[in-house]
Amino acid sequence: MAKSDPNAISNFVASTRGELNTQLNNLVGKILTDLPAESPQYSGFFASSWQANTYRPLANEAIRSPWLEVKKQKRQGIQADPIIEPRYSLDKRYKFGETIFIGNRADYARQALGSPNSSIVPYLTEIEKVVDFVFGGSMNLPDVRVADSQVLFKDAQGGRNAPALGSKYRRL
Repeated sequence: MAKSDPNAISNFVASTRGELNTQLNNLVGKILTDLPAESPQYSGFFASSWQANTYRPLANEAIRSPWLEVKKQKRQGIQADPIIEPRYSLDKRYKFGETIFIGNRADYARQALGSPNSSIVPYLTEIEKVVDFVFGGSMNLPDVRVADSQVLFKDAQGGRNAPALGSKYRRL
């Protein structure tokens, strides 16, 4: 019986881990690129405020310029296009095995997630199929969680004006 080369096994494991990390970072980048188009876009601030991290991003940032001006114009009945400019870059590299949260930093995120203008849930349903295909089944799935809906009081109806408690995260 031939002995296996320990270096060959180590190289294979390192190569596989590197491929998984690359695919994971590609997935996070794809989701962050796509979410603005799937988000409600009244002023564009919510759509521009998606962030990925190893902890749940805090939804504590108030709307600011130039989005504030768009909001004011719309409230005055002036036609204004939303400004979609992602505010957070994907500068961090993630490792397979880490839990990655993709959430929204807008302080009104829990209300926006209940908007009828949101396509986030259908988008994530489709992206789950991609995750299954790329990562090859439940044994190798990354732990990526995306804010997709509202956490509500018992028996409360969802929606933009719902008394939401927070953002609910879906594991892909």
